[in-house]
Amino acid sequence: MTITACYIVKNEEAVLNRSIESVKAVCQELIVVDTGSEDDTVRVARDAGARVLHFKWRADFAAARNFAIEHATGDVILFIDADEWFDPALTKAHAAVIEGQIKRGATIFNVCRINYFKDTPPTELYVMRAFKNRAGLKYVNPVHEKLNQTGHREYNLPRDLFVLYHSGYAGDFSGKAEYYLNIMLAQADEKTGRQNNPTYEYYIAREASQLGRMQLAAEHMEAFFCLAKKETFPARWMIAAHKLRNMLALVKAPQLYTDEERAQYVRAYELAFPRHPAPQMIKGLYAFEYEGDIAAMLQAYAGMEARVQAYNEADYPGDFSDISAEGNLVNMSRGAAAHLLGDPAGALDYFTEAFRVSRSAAALNYILHIIEGQSASDIAAFLQTLYGEMDEEALTQLLNMLTYYPDKQDLYVYYAKKLLDMTRRHSDLTALISIPLERCAHAARVARDVGGEAGGALLCAAAFAADDPALCEADAPEAVRAVAAAYFGEGSAAGFHADQWRLIALGYRMLLFTRSEAALWRMDAMLKDEKYMRFLIKSGYYGVPWRYRDVADSFDLNTEALPPAEAAYANTRLAQAYVGLRRFDEALACYETALRLTGDYAAVRRDMGIISNLSPAHEAAARALYTRYAAYRPRETAPDEKRRACELAVRGVFMAPELGRLTMTLR
Repeated sequence: MTITACYIVKNEEAVLNRSIESVKAVCQELIVVDTGSEDDTVRVARDAGARVLHFKWRADFAAARNFAIEHATGDVILFIDADEWFDPALTKAHAAVIEGQIKRGATIFNVCRINYFKDTPPTELYVMRAFKNRAGLKYVNPVHEKLNQTGHREYNLPRDLFVLYHSGYAGDFSGKAEYYLNIMLAQADEKTGRQNNPTYEYYIAREASQLGRMQLAAEHMEAFFCLAKKETFPARWMIAAHKLRNMLALVKAPQLYTDEERAQYVRAYELAFPRHPAPQMIKGLYAFEYEGDIAAMLQAYAGMEARVQAYNEADYPGDFSDISAEGNLVNMSRGAAAHLLGDPAGALDYFTEAFRVSRSAAALNYILHIIEGQSASDIAAFLQTLYGEMDEEALTQLLNMLTYYPDKQDLYVYYAKKLLDMTRRHSDLTALISIPLERCAHAARVARDVGGEAGGALLCAAAFAADDPALCEADAPEAVRAVAAAYFGEGSAAGFHADQWRLIALGYRMLLFTRSEAALWRMDAMLKDEKYMRFLIKSGYYGVPWRYRDVADSFDLNTEALPPAEAAYANTRLAQAYVGLRRFDEALACYETALRLTGDYAAVRRDMGIISNLSPAHEAAARALYTRYAAYRPRETAPDEKRRACELAVRGVFMAPELGRLTMTLR
């Protein structure tokens, strides 16, 4: 038996050789089809012993693969991507397994592939990577291509022998997802405007979801389920489709679905796959986020773990994809529950595990909050075990988070100096360190050298902290001088544009960190400005619940002066903070205001359940508010408004606390 390995490539010089080295020992022929590389891919392929063929690209992956098949002479074709590799590398023993199964009638072979991602745990699933040549097998579909395998017998190669690793999702996948999506959308039927292809309907929904186009994702997800009723799909497809639909309805785009639809989708998933772990994960997520039932959530997650232990591949051939993919989400939920129930040690364990697999900023935020009372040396020791060797990205993440903890200024200085030792590009940190030490003039000089938005914000902060408008005069940018004039009462903020409000907001963030009391007192007057208040709310400065309390208790946030939707949003964020602090009277008052203004805030669903479960004394009031919310029926909104609603949708702070989109710029 002979094997031909085939690749379709473009600009893959960095990864191609690793892949070829992992298969060449069993291959009598290596074919690399180049679709227009502009780097050294062709040379790398030839140096590795491959025959290079050139194919004029026409946005059709199936056509390129079929072109390779036409030139392959081996008895078996192994199709592998350049960013995939076998570990251990294939040997004659692996080839013997394939040959033995061909003699038993198999023509298509699936291998277990482990996908690596940038911010989430790896996933496993079986993918088709080898098939018998000259068996009438061809690829169909221009993108997400697949074999026309009807009538052919598949075989899953043993996972203990064949493991394929994939790094293609570990970088920025958005460009590739956008490219795939556009190809699929172009396949629409001219008369109906639909794909009429359930495979494409699913992939369009998946890619659109990854790109944040939730309305498009929801439409094509429902189209998939309508078409899937007419065909038989493998269990692994339906498991993934059910999960995506539930994630859209529960997490990614809840405003596009009704409560009835959500409950229906959760039940349908569990009924369809009662022995699979994934529906239990969704069930737990629904119990917490939409019913506030911590006990039901924990019970569902226990059921998920039991199913993981009892998982039998024979029940769902070829599917590993949903067993561990949402482990980070589960740990965040459990940590939030433990935090609410007064178990900081248990919460810390869950958040630490979540952080280790994903480097999640939300998990780090909770961790810092839980250990905030420890000494600086103990916190530093814990962070060392958490991060291990800290690179520039890790230090930058940690420094951004520490600006929410003014009491830990010494830790900030310690890590800032480590970053400054690593790269001199972060010169603005020197200025931020300088302000608490009353070296504001020095900070202003450094800020001018830094320039740009970061420099402008530092310059504003230096002038505010020193109570000295002269620091923003002379050669300071005009926008900075205007901001300083308004701050010191010598000008008006009425005509400010967004960039100037951003300078004020960033400067204010630094002042919160440095605790310049006089400057914060003066800033109180600016908080009364409606436009500035709206900017702070939209920028997420109140996204860290336990820090929101500090600001709310210090200043009179006159949210009644805002437009109703934004005032409701501000009150809801504050309510979520009060729930986390178990200040239920204040939480209910804020939700009362939010519902009076708009009638609709999704966070009410979960938080009313949490309040009812944790405080029987508040149960009646919580249920009354939930009843009012449940009776609300929003008007039909235009698509562009729905997209904006997606961006502003309030995610539960206990599931994934938002940290504020505006952070200190580190250049």
